[in-house]
Amino acid sequence: MLWACWLACAPTSTGGADATPAAPAKIPRIAAAEARAHVSKTCAVELIVRSSRHLAGPRLWILNSCKNYRDPNNLAIVIWEDSRQAFKAHKILDPVQYYRGKKIRVTGRINLYQERPQIEVEKPTQIEILKPNDSKPEAAAEPAGPDAKPAPADP
Repeated sequence: MLWACWLACAPTSTGGADATPAAPAKIPRIAAAEARAHVSKTCAVELIVRSSRHLAGPRLWILNSCKNYRDPNNLAIVIWEDSRQAFKAHKILDPVQYYRGKKIRVTGRINLYQERPQIEVEKPTQIEILKPNDSKPEAAAEPAGPDAKPAPADP
């Protein structure tokens, strides 16, 4: 019986079409101003949401890395109405207000719309809020338990 397990677990080839696939490539982290150079690639882009708005006509929310969306270095983060329920489930009722002014990391495929780079976000888990002066994820805002005290604020 032991030999049956050994046969089932033993590698069957040393290469070719049925070889074990390589681990996926690491997703590159880039700044928003670099997005245009990474069109058609999936990246983790770090930016501060400097302007944001809701467009009722096409029913979408846009988070911009620059105050002026026409700035050539701007990256637009687009959230369509179809994704709204996923954001509501995470208690994000208004993405425009929720993310405005915050440093975020957005993971997704960069594409061009009217020659401007953008990432279309379908889930709030694609957007991670970062500390203002750091590239590490922000700690949970709520204490761990009923008797826990919040950590002191950074100076």
